[in-house]
Amino acid sequence: MWDQHEDILKAVIAGDAAKAEELARQHITRTAGVLLARMTKQRERSAVPAQS
Repeated sequence: MWDQHEDILKAVIAGDAAKAEELARQHITRTAGVLLARMTKQRERSAVPAQS
């Protein structure tokens, strides 16, 4: 994920706003997918009753 930040920054420094925007949008989409998957997993874990 950090490499994505680096690529976005490189595009900004190069003055390539269109590329920076494209990379930022891709990063947000990927990160949202990862976050939603983690949240779903956590919810599923907490919904399972503890066994005694």
